[in-house]
Amino acid sequence: MHQRNCQALQGGHDSTVDQRHLVFVAAVVLASLVTACTGVISTMSPGLTSFQSLTVAPSSPPPARASPQVRQPAGSAAPASPIPSAAPRPAPSATAPSAPPSPSPIRAAALRTFPVAAGQTVCPQFVLANALRGVLEGSPSDPREPVWLRGPSGARSSVVWPTGFSVRFEPTAVLYNERGRAVAKAGSDVILPQVALGSHAGTFADPYVAAGLLFGACYEARL
Repeated sequence: MHQRNCQALQGGHDSTVDQRHLVFVAAVVLASLVTACTGVISTMSPGLTSFQSLTVAPSSPPPARASPQVRQPAGSAAPASPIPSAAPRPAPSATAPSAPPSPSPIRAAALRTFPVAAGQTVCPQFVLANALRGVLEGSPSDPREPVWLRGPSGARSSVVWPTGFSVRFEPTAVLYNERGRAVAKAGSDVILPQVALGSHAGTFADPYVAAGLLFGACYEARL
């Protein structure tokens, strides 16, 4: 019996030794692992630290992009504000062109005339020293005597003209001969070369008679 107990104790002791040996081996292995891990960690720590610094550090804002410089033409300034678009022009209204002013109507007036001798007549070529002369005047509002002569003294002289003479107001008085040629107009100096001043009173009742040489032609009064 004593022998059995010894064997049992020996068996228990062996198992205890085995357990301690396993614990020792496990501790050695664990220490080896810890040492190996520590070396790996120490080797990786610089990279890890850099990686952490890259990921943790706040990112700086990207640099602002500079706007391209616009070159203005020489002598011109950059516009302060955009030029507004021009408003469309209204279409011109289709209005009828205004008619030109109508010319003043030409008015003909009757003159007092004397009969002229028929046929070719030749007047003597002379001019009186005191020949009747004056400035031709006229008025369409005087139906009896539309034209007359205004002498140097300012006196008005009535004149009877050769047959065929006429006057028209265009709008001022224009004197025409028997051929329809204008021979004098208002404001013209008129001379009756062979009619003496004072030979008649020059009134409407006693007018001068424009006989003889007149405007380069001969008008002989028919008796």
